[in-house]
Amino acid sequence: MLKWRDRYERAGIGGLGDLPRPGRAPEIDEVAVLAETLADKGKPPPELGVTHWSSRLLAARLGISFATVARIWRKWNIQPHRIETFKFSTDRACHDFCVSQR
Repeated sequence: MLKWRDRYERAGIGGLGDLPRPGRAPEIDEVAVLAETLADKGKPPPELGVTHWSSRLLAARLGISFATVARIWRKWNIQPHRIETFKFSTDRACHDFCVSQR
């Protein structure tokens, strides 16, 4: 409590803001990881020969640890194996069946 009071006395309201913290700043851009995961409807490049990203595959591509990729996916609730595309069927039999199942 005294530290805050001393900071206020020295610098006023501006002195109560966050000070720089020790340690290294984060180097991983979460948005870049998410963008790479979800680009092209969530599908990896065809030359990789897989249908969806794994944390290890994406980590190797981005040069980061797979645990970091997994942590970011958990934080943003991203599940690459469940990314699906919606397809509209013009088949009348399928339409009747699908509607009756609701």
